[in-house]
Amino acid sequence: MSCSKVSQLAAADAKFTIDLYRALSSSMSDQNLFLSPYSVLSVMAMAYMGARGTTASEMLQVLKLTEISETIHIAFQEYLAVMSSKAEGCDLASANKLYVRKDKQLCPEFSKKVTLHFGAEAETCDFIGNPESECTKINAWVANQTHDRIQGVISPLSLTKDTSMILVNAIYFKGQWENVFDKGLTEKGSFTVSSSKKVVIDMMNTVDTFGYSEIKDLDCMALELPYVGDRLSMVILLPRKTNGLSFLEQNLKPHHLHAQFTVNAWNEVDVSLPRFKMESTFELADVLSTLGMCTAFDPVEANFSGIDPSGLLTLSRVVHKTFVEVNEEGTEAAACTMMDCVDGLVMQKKLVFRADHPFIFFIRDRQSEMILFLGRIVNPEGLETC
Repeated sequence: MSCSKVSQLAAADAKFTIDLYRALSSSMSDQNLFLSPYSVLSVMAMAYMGARGTTASEMLQVLKLTEISETIHIAFQEYLAVMSSKAEGCDLASANKLYVRKDKQLCPEFSKKVTLHFGAEAETCDFIGNPESECTKINAWVANQTHDRIQGVISPLSLTKDTSMILVNAIYFKGQWENVFDKGLTEKGSFTVSSSKKVVIDMMNTVDTFGYSEIKDLDCMALELPYVGDRLSMVILLPRKTNGLSFLEQNLKPHHLHAQFTVNAWNEVDVSLPRFKMESTFELADVLSTLGMCTAFDPVEANFSGIDPSGLLTLSRVVHKTFVEVNEEGTEAAACTMMDCVDGLVMQKKLVFRADHPFIFFIRDRQSEMILFLGRIVNPEGLETC
């Protein structure tokens, strides 16, 4: 798949992942974090289909899609086809949807592209006359797509007389570890949060064969845990120093999310990993503006005339909700991104990977190298599952 548009999309996804993660983590010091860069990218790419002028240029730069600017829709269509070809042993799916105010006429070319290439059917809504019913409908669609893991992404209070269109992406993943952790080996363990704080949490333990490498320029160990079917995996980047997360975050580059793991040496590794579950909600409008997508959120300067011929359309809010649970059997993860549019390696003999201090983790599609989810665990206390 190296020559396909999917490969180019995966490269853009990795770059956008790093930028988005850095922007969010810098404003969430010492907090756990989990997001789906792919979900955010999907919604923003749909909006880009109707962006023009400076608005389009800024979106391309922020989303890292400049190299495939003319074929973004083709790339997403290709990857959705890849995603829909079921990964054996895993449940992976993504869906897009448009909810359009009943008096709003969209440009036919925009409607055609998002339907054909993103699979996003448009549904007419009465945001003003019946906001409660419309919110219930949207939330029900998201809940259905995410197996009830993402709830209440929109409320009637968020709708105004200017609400023109809502774009939504939902993504869901559930996979069982190729090497399942034995519940009988899960025990209480110490996790170092900082130099002055340690917490006691449930640590899963196993000794098995995993992909293992050392990334010298990040001063960290990398562990790849495949899911059944071998197409998807979780990769954990564990700093060698208990206080090394900041250094890792500052020096993390897109290639660390890809090339480092294409030819892993597989070894027997003694693994300890926290069991955790968490949910997150982010408002991304300010974050995306800070990254350089300024005019899209400016009611005067925004240019989405390729969506709405009136030229009044402006991006208002971008809400991102996520869920993840990691336990002995495997991983379940879900995310939803809602956009509100308004008018106006060195190997050791004995390898030990003890994730008992802050670390980064991500879930990737090994076939396409697409980064689907990314997060960090700073303090797992309170994230334990029964």
